[in-house]
Amino acid sequence: MIVSRATASQIVSGSLIAILSLILWVPGHADAQRPEPKTELVDGDLLYHVLPPDAIPAIHDPVFVSAEEAADWMFDEEIVIGVVGPDGEARAYSTWHLDHHEFVNDRVGDVPIAATW
Repeated sequence: MIVSRATASQIVSGSLIAILSLILWVPGHADAQRPEPKTELVDGDLLYHVLPPDAIPAIHDPVFVSAEEAADWMFDEEIVIGVVGPDGEARAYSTWHLDHHEFVNDRVGDVPIAATW
């Protein structure tokens, strides 16, 4: 399996354009109310606990669009994580979308993967 970083323009202009696709962010907990951050003093410094455990949900069933569709709303210089499986199937995960989820649990061919940022 090959994993690499590339920009959206490299993906769109590359030779794998027909099989590459980009992930769509589907808001899950975007409307959930967040509690006030807790604070504590650690070695004289104020430490903020901003998010509780499991506050950033992983994507378990990613939805993909074609590279041509993604080119309409992604910037050319956006970084994506590209994965090519043993059978040549390719996926691209937008790091901008991963900023909101951090993990994508997916399969590339028969190989389970976890894309993280």
